[in-house]
Amino acid sequence: MKLLTLLLATSLLSPIVYGQQKSIKLEEVEYFNKISVGPMINLEFTQGETESVEVKYRNVEEDDINIKIVGKTLKVYLDKSKYLPQRRKEQTGSYYQRVNVYERASVTAVVTVRDLKKIESRGEERIYSEKGLITDKLKIKAYGESDIRLNSLKADRLKVVMYGTHNLKIKEGIVKRQVIKGIGDNVVKNTDLLTDRTKVGIIGESHVRINARDYLRLSSLGETTLEYSGLPRINRWFTIGENDMHQMR
Repeated sequence: MKLLTLLLATSLLSPIVYGQQKSIKLEEVEYFNKISVGPMINLEFTQGETESVEVKYRNVEEDDINIKIVGKTLKVYLDKSKYLPQRRKEQTGSYYQRVNVYERASVTAVVTVRDLKKIESRGEERIYSEKGLITDKLKIKAYGESDIRLNSLKADRLKVVMYGTHNLKIKEGIVKRQVIKGIGDNVVKNTDLLTDRTKVGIIGESHVRINARDYLRLSSLGETTLEYSGLPRINRWFTIGENDMHQMR
């Protein structure tokens, strides 16, 4: 594990000013092909020729922000919110309630990566890529409640695993094999992502819109709406509950 040297966009001696955005830029960035962001961390990424990392933040102390590369994984998280948001007691009149210690924080990691293989997120944040991504395989793993949007993807394999309540949209692209797994209440809109083979496995209530040209398999426990385009061979592998599977018109 190696801590990266930070080049601060603001003076180290300056006290934090609530509401004012600051940023941290990494001086030197080792190679990484996986990104993991903790709760309260938004992610904006693009594909480029060299790796770069900048973290924009407000309403949180700079010392609470961790930016590390472990193996080939870039990790960005807050001290008291690595896996789950830490809470503190707050009194309102005669009542006490537990609130997020980073309730007012806003943190966004802006990342450039050469070859992205995996994205992992935890919390209620936004994962966003405005430009296209080309890779041989990509895995997206999300916990909590997030909004994940990719403008374009070209890959041999895509695997998406979601726990909680998520919205996923890949606007366009080509993927040979696609696997979507969800536990909870998830919405997937990959209508214009052209795929040869797609497998969908859902536990809970989800709405999935996909394209499948050759083969489509559904396994579902709960209430799933699966809309598809293309003329695939259909395999209802395992379904229990109220499932609506039909071709889009």
